[in-house]
Amino acid sequence: MVGQADVVLFTGCVMDAWQPEVHDAVVEVLSAIKVTVERSGDRSGCCGALHGHAGMVEQERDHAERVVRAIGTDRPVLVDSAGCGAALKAYGELLATPEAREFASQGADVHEW
Repeated sequence: MVGQADVVLFTGCVMDAWQPEVHDAVVEVLSAIKVTVERSGDRSGCCGALHGHAGMVEQERDHAERVVRAIGTDRPVLVDSAGCGAALKAYGELLATPEAREFASQGADVHEW
């Protein structure tokens, strides 16, 4: 797609609220190496990890489905939060759909990408 960013930076809820400067730093570093970044922002919202930790599996699934739908599977999804990264990488198993498995395979911590 013309004008589409190279990667999506999953911003989540906790990091977006408490440490947005980390997202800014990630975008700055990636931009320096000519990688274009789109922030997921409100359209994807929370990854659901906190719900999963609390045993709220249905809510965790709801969040996972929304994230996969909002971001899609057409490019890498980078994270700068270990909790969100683990959650996104587990979506294939959690949702057990081909789309969720493809999404999970696209997820990477910014340091491993």
